[in-house]
Amino acid sequence: MNASVNYRAYLLRLWRVAGAQWRASLEDPRTGERRAFATLEQLWEYLTQTPQPGSGGAETERPAPSDEARVD
Repeated sequence: MNASVNYRAYLLRLWRVAGAQWRASLEDPRTGERRAFATLEQLWEYLTQTPQPGSGGAETERPAPSDEARVD
């Protein structure tokens, strides 16, 4: 089995808006794909619910929540 199948890497960016609310984004360094999150809870849910490579689950992109922060 290829070691990269059991490994994930992301570039994580965190910032505050309005002095209190945290926002986050993840970028896949292999593909450049970015996903933005309006709350840290959404980030955590994504990280814990995304099928892991090699787990037998299909890796599909889930639709973004409507209140998600946009990162360009």
